[in-house]
Amino acid sequence: MSKAITEVAIGAAAIGVSIAVPGLGIAMPSIITKTLLSLGASELMTGLADALKKNQGGLSVAVTTPIGPWAYVYGTQKVGGVEIFRQSNNNTGVAGATTSNWKQLHRVYVLACHPCALGPWQLRIDGKQVLMNPDTATTASFKSYSPTQVQANILSILRDADGLVTVKLDRDFGNLDGQSIQITECSDHSFNQIAIVTLPDPSDGTVFQFVSGGPVTSVANSGQAWSLFADYQDKIRVEFLDGTHTSTFEVLGNAGTAWGPNDKLLGRCAVYVQMGYDSTIFPSQIPNVSFVIDGKNDILDPRTNTRGFTRNAALCIADYMSIPRTKGGFGLAIGTDQPTAQLIAAANICDETVDLASGGHTKRYTCNTFFQLNETRGTILSKMLSSCAGRIVRQQGQRWVMPGAWQAPTLELYDSDLIGPIEWNGRLSIRATANAIKGTYVSPEGAYQQADVPAYMQDYKHGFGAMTDPGQGDKWLLEDNGERLFQEASFPCTDSAAEAQRLEKIALLRLRHQGRGRIRASMKAYRTIATDTIHLYHPRWNTPGTQDWNPRTLEVTKKRLVIDKSAGAPTIAVELEVADTGSDIFDWSTAEELTPAGYQQTYTPASL
Repeated sequence: MSKAITEVAIGAAAIGVSIAVPGLGIAMPSIITKTLLSLGASELMTGLADALKKNQGGLSVAVTTPIGPWAYVYGTQKVGGVEIFRQSNNNTGVAGATTSNWKQLHRVYVLACHPCALGPWQLRIDGKQVLMNPDTATTASFKSYSPTQVQANILSILRDADGLVTVKLDRDFGNLDGQSIQITECSDHSFNQIAIVTLPDPSDGTVFQFVSGGPVTSVANSGQAWSLFADYQDKIRVEFLDGTHTSTFEVLGNAGTAWGPNDKLLGRCAVYVQMGYDSTIFPSQIPNVSFVIDGKNDILDPRTNTRGFTRNAALCIADYMSIPRTKGGFGLAIGTDQPTAQLIAAANICDETVDLASGGHTKRYTCNTFFQLNETRGTILSKMLSSCAGRIVRQQGQRWVMPGAWQAPTLELYDSDLIGPIEWNGRLSIRATANAIKGTYVSPEGAYQQADVPAYMQDYKHGFGAMTDPGQGDKWLLEDNGERLFQEASFPCTDSAAEAQRLEKIALLRLRHQGRGRIRASMKAYRTIATDTIHLYHPRWNTPGTQDWNPRTLEVTKKRLVIDKSAGAPTIAVELEVADTGSDIFDWSTAEELTPAGYQQTYTPASL
């Protein structure tokens, strides 16, 4: 018995040939076949779904190897680099700018296989930032110095029921996020300690927070806070090659080593580190180093037709896909394989501003990552897509970057437009769904290591419902009979806890859109593409107060051309997901944002 429906294969064998369907009496000329097939297939690959599992972050400390994989840096990231040169000698360096009167250690690291912006870079040793000034003896190097430690009197210090300690100072300490602070001489001795602190408001260096156990208490006008900046005196010198250079390191070239003038590392971002011997500064072993830099600086922005550094997630992803396959990318040229108009729209979405609970605002989606080409291209792309809740749409032989954003319905379908029954699964399995998302991100405050994102759920703590409500206002928890169901997520290209929480929300609400199904429709559905939303009217399934199919808002995830024997004409097969809450998936309120430590935004400087 023959099948009632014959699907046309979307492949090379079907392109450019006349298709005849046995028993149907339909033969489509090759030119029509080619056009229909090239325009009719539309599907997407996602990044956020792939984020719902643990992913490894990039290399954050330096390694020594004669052969290392190429590395790419997008946005701002801490990188270790690959050490390609090491030599010690008794050369005391450039006159008047020596790091040692005895011995020096010379090391060269390749940080990226492309030019970098570098930006306001940092050198870190054992996770601590080394303060450096421009070296006046040369034109392109920097030298460490002994920093002046900062001291301030404590105006107030209080600990809440969750163990969150908030300290108010009588002077501005500057941006100490992730730095160690020592508290001394407080009348409540439980506060006297060394703690790694965060700033609830990055623009206000008079208030910092940390977590410490103990009773709820507060103390006024007692104690002092001291900075603990790393002190490497004048024993370290650093010089960069940003990748656009034409000659080698100026300082290293005069250091009396085997490094020669022809060792240029053209097209690579590299750094030379010189350390002077001093047993009081380096008492036990040669320290490992890492660098915080701004990455790739030749990313095309089609809005201005210029190239430069950007953290815009859509532009970073498009740039990676445009890299030739021989260099680890996909070879999809911007303007042809990636349409310019669509990329401009995607970049504009990523540059939209979102308010922060602590004040000010941030970009909607940024991408800050480091990866090496010993990972597969698909893995790299999925990680980058997780930074913007993004999907890649394949349409008309092109690839479109689609960051997470609401799109109003573009098509209305009625029962008269359907061919055959609707295939529908109204619920995901209990193992596939969740009512809370907990994930990790790359924390600048935590030395750019993977850190936990405060779990996102729609409960009272996140501004939903009232405390007196069952389940503290969490409708998804109530829907799952009070059982808390977590799914884990990883955001290895996101360095903001606030941004990661927004991505958690999108992941959760996409899961809660539990309906999945397929329809076959007339050629009216031909113009839809993946990520379009449509209205489907099917009144027979309408249940007032629970499910509204008059209409129901659905998102297209895949579309293909199908020859339906019973219909005697081409039809469109469409795969759909529920999108009932509409723009609520992407809306964000500052009431939903918790601090990086997972507390509600209770920071009120005026009350301290």
